[in-house]
Amino acid sequence: NAMYKLKMEKDCNLSFYFLTKQIWETKTKKLGFNCYCILDTNQNFFIYDDMHNIIWTSNTNSKITTESAIIIEDIGKISLYNTLTNSLIKQWP
Repeated sequence: NAMYKLKMEKDCNLSFYFLTKQIWETKTKKLGFNCYCILDTNQNFFIYDDMHNIIWTSNTNSKITTESAIIIEDIGKISLYNTLTNSLIKQWP
């Protein structure tokens, strides 16, 4: 769905947009430079700065290593799923 977009801003804020309106953010603006996201094998979603420091976490870590995915839903949600069980772990916003 091209109406929703998840974007890592240049200021390290991860923003979720409906068309051009921001509807959710990680509130990590200006906490680093050249930031990037990683979905770890323990189902935790991280934002790292250019020095590889964690500046945000989803706090969804599992004790079990498994396969998971971040999906932008047509209903305007960012969903984290366990892909082995097809179960929802967390949604934003």
